[in-house]
Amino acid sequence: MYLMKNMQGRLGNQLFQYAFMRAVQETYAPDAKIVLSFRRKLHEKHSPPKKDCLLFFRTNHRRLTRLPLTSSQKILIFMLSAILFIDKKLHSKNNVKRCYEIEERWQPILLKHNILWCLNGYRKFDFSKIDWTKNVVFYGYFESPKYFNDARVLEILRNEFMPNCVERIKELPIYQKLKNSNSVCLHVRRGDFVGHPRHDVCSINYYQKAINTIIRADKLQKRLGRIMPPHSPYHTPLQFAVFSDDSDWVRKNLKLPQDTIFVDDIEWDFIVQYIMRACRNFIMSNSTFSWWAQFLSEHHDNKGMVIAPVNWWNDDKHQDIYLNRWHLINNN
Repeated sequence: MYLMKNMQGRLGNQLFQYAFMRAVQETYAPDAKIVLSFRRKLHEKHSPPKKDCLLFFRTNHRRLTRLPLTSSQKILIFMLSAILFIDKKLHSKNNVKRCYEIEERWQPILLKHNILWCLNGYRKFDFSKIDWTKNVVFYGYFESPKYFNDARVLEILRNEFMPNCVERIKELPIYQKLKNSNSVCLHVRRGDFVGHPRHDVCSINYYQKAINTIIRADKLQKRLGRIMPPHSPYHTPLQFAVFSDDSDWVRKNLKLPQDTIFVDDIEWDFIVQYIMRACRNFIMSNSTFSWWAQFLSEHHDNKGMVIAPVNWWNDDKHQDIYLNRWHLINNN
């Protein structure tokens, strides 16, 4: 029996999709195999080839070029995809919320045919409707920590989302510097987000307010003599490190502390993200890449600050990706 998915998006997106599938496997189908495909869909034929971003981690999955979907599953996926595509063209505003509501009406027939579908946010599935003796199809991004909040599953994910070459990464000077200092990961995602009607959220003002907020909080903590071990790195000055797909834009537009480091000479995303995990504080963009960096941080049990934009998308749909400990700052 297979838990099957045609993977979508990049590294951060794929980690969310695998995390949900792994949680379902552990809870409901321990004997099932996770099977992933990275084929492009028809409307993606002019896009770059999809990458198996999980290839560099300790994940337990198989790859298939074509997933063994039943005829009814193929028809249902085609029909709902077409309906959502047309609705997006007709109602671009608040499309995430509308998409979620349309999907909700389709849930009974989707579950009847062993399809777990949620493009955005969190959906509480009725897993009793699934026939666990047959293959299960996953469709969507499943971007919410609510899907994998069981302590046992979290421990499994922390182990499987460790890079295969983790010991070599830990030897890098930049990793050691950030791990052993009062480090701040500043992630600035631009690229295809710039000008995007949904994703173009984080302004210059947001990043500047976030930088100033962390600096003020650090000064206050030191003034109050926060209770920490005498040799804790939190007693040392802040060390900002910029991770961005457009470092030149960051240099030109943001006022950064004088000794800020730019980590922009590493090609592999999984290495960059693991270096980000070494940091103690985070200024996030609305990106799943930095979401996983702060979630898997080696210091996740400490009291470092995590700052995120108050809106994840330009949409009024409730965003289930937020964590309670985050400090939210207005995007404008």
